[in-house]
Amino acid sequence: MSDMIRDVLSKRTREIGVWWKDGMFYPSGAEELDKSLIGDTLTWLKDYPSVEKYYRMALDRYKEPKSLADVMTNCYKAVEGMAQNILGNDKNLDKNRNALLARIGLSDKWKAVVANYVAYMHDHRHTRTKNRYDIAPQEVEACLYLTGLIIRLAIRSTES
Repeated sequence: MSDMIRDVLSKRTREIGVWWKDGMFYPSGAEELDKSLIGDTLTWLKDYPSVEKYYRMALDRYKEPKSLADVMTNCYKAVEGMAQNILGNDKNLDKNRNALLARIGLSDKWKAVVANYVAYMHDHRHTRTKNRYDIAPQEVEACLYLTGLIIRLAIRSTES
């Protein structure tokens, strides 16, 4: 059935807003980024089922415009789970941030990018105001892509 769905999608004459991966439909964004930063991330996460669970939940919640805050929360939990896997502990991402940055061995500029991601996601996750739900869809999409990139950085660091 999966092959049949892939075949049907390959014959479409225009963008229909979804793509298919591992038996599930996902909302499409930028096609080039979807394959690399969403599809490949799902493949990389096969060895990290607890992280994959949160990343898939983020993608699933992205289908619903009312659930964008949940996308952000699940992206945070995915990166948090990756940090816990790499560092071998169960500390939250805020407490693991510095150890994670040291472990993945990034330049100071990239450390700043990842640290700002963690701070932004922390602020979003722990905000209990209406503003938490007032988030631009393009920011949520960028968060999904950046989460995939950070996960890849973390995985590559464990390989070397």
